[in-house]
Amino acid sequence: MNTLTRRIYEVLSSSQLNDKRVKEGLPPANIVLLRGASIHTELPKLKDYTGLSGAAVSATALIKGVCKSLGMEVVTPPGATGGIDTDYMAKAEAAAKLLEDHDLVFLHIKATDAASHDGKVSEKVKAIEMIDRSIGRVLDRYGSELVVLFTGDHATPVELREHSGDPVPLMLYVPTNIIPDNVGDFNERQARKGSLKITGLNIIDLLLNYSNRATKYGA
Repeated sequence: MNTLTRRIYEVLSSSQLNDKRVKEGLPPANIVLLRGASIHTELPKLKDYTGLSGAAVSATALIKGVCKSLGMEVVTPPGATGGIDTDYMAKAEAAAKLLEDHDLVFLHIKATDAASHDGKVSEKVKAIEMIDRSIGRVLDRYGSELVVLFTGDHATPVELREHSGDPVPLMLYVPTNIIPDNVGDFNERQARKGSLKITGLNIIDLLLNYSNRATKYGA
């Protein structure tokens, strides 16, 4: 990785375009950021340990790679990006389409994280509002028959502009056979009063249970 990074720097630093940028008083674009490098490990397939056929809608390379490794179909609709300029409705329509022939669809939207890293409060508010509309677009197609779980992978406070270790809120909607708690709003403060206190590893079990797909075991 270090060797590749040095070679990229050498090639880009000798670029005529970068010579022009330097002469114009602009910083040279002379590095390609390589992150998340590791050794590939074959992951168990989602279908094998859950019985679910899975798909994902995402425009983020890392997410797409993990989902493909899990054996999920991955779709990136036109206009979808990993930033605040993404086409939310295109992602929602793609998710709704995939639900026609998949048991589980993961709809990934990174815009709130991108806005937080840049400290853009208004853009984060807009992203949250558009996520609400995206979920609504999917529910418009299927009514209340879906089990919906909504959460994030980490907190990114706008004030901090970086990831933090705060617990993330999680919302589970089940059409029938669930006793709701008393949380009336979905935000970090209200979620702390809720009944779901779980880790990420518990999420798939929740989905299997409340969709009546969990495998029984024991006496």
